[in-house]
Amino acid sequence: MKNNLSLYALAEHKCSIPPATYTIAVFQVDPVSWDRDMQYVQAVEGISSRPPPRKPRRLPAEVEKVKLFIGMEYECPRGHRFFVGENGEPLRLPKNSNARSAMSRESDDVFLHRDFPLRRQCTCRKLPVQTAQLMRVHVVTPKAPITVTVQPAVEIPGQEGFFGTGEGPLHLSWARYYILQLPFIYSGPSGVWIPPVGVERVGTFKGDAIQ
Repeated sequence: MKNNLSLYALAEHKCSIPPATYTIAVFQVDPVSWDRDMQYVQAVEGISSRPPPRKPRRLPAEVEKVKLFIGMEYECPRGHRFFVGENGEPLRLPKNSNARSAMSRESDDVFLHRDFPLRRQCTCRKLPVQTAQLMRVHVVTPKAPITVTVQPAVEIPGQEGFFGTGEGPLHLSWARYYILQLPFIYSGPSGVWIPPVGVERVGTFKGDAIQ
């Protein structure tokens, strides 16, 4: 089942960390392939015209790690926006903390495998309480030759199958900032989906969409 989920990049050559709360997924990579491929990355980026200095030989147990920045952004009818962590709850900036360090939450790949509700209660303080809907998925790919793909699937109550892009996995370039824009209205063979009244969690953005 196809709808108008769309993916676009915010940067042509350089990218910066999104100005919002995000979660960091950490991956381990093969050190031999890492050294070889990073030389290629440095050459493409023009970091240095000379080969990188020789590094000390690693022990067999040593591995390199790369970070993938991900943000699940919800928005309510009042325009309030917030991001959620791997537990599905809103991420909040602690008082008297450094914004840059406190806004990130380092995690393993559990964040990538879990399902997220399509609609949930907003963080609004003003009554009546509003329902927020998952509208954007932010992805900043590592500045390293790591393959990252996106294949979203949204499950809606009363609708057959899943909503997706109608295409195969979308391959993302390294060192780029992408945003997956989700629709507000979903329509399929069963008709237009009208969200129920209330703040209960409804619908599912399926896990393993980003690999």
